[in-house]
Amino acid sequence: MVATFSKFTCEDSAAIERFRLTLVSAKKGRLLKKLFDRDVRWTMKSGAAQILAAENLAVRLKAELLGLLLLCSSTKDKKPSLDVRPKKKTA
Repeated sequence: MVATFSKFTCEDSAAIERFRLTLVSAKKGRLLKKLFDRDVRWTMKSGAAQILAAENLAVRLKAELLGLLLLCSSTKDKKPSLDVRPKKKTA
């Protein structure tokens, strides 16, 4: 049997914000553009479709927005994983 292992790195948003604020308070704001990419991220709230459907909008606009809302999310298959457990011994 072959087993593979992997690692990944993720960023802690709160730690990054503390780092950024420390630079700003130390008046080293010129480093912000060198160290950071500005990335504004919008995420849908759960129930967004129901909220949009309940809004008083023109029929064509509501239909267009609901169609676009459907394009905002997609379901993807998860990579298969293998969990190997020792064989139980029978008495």
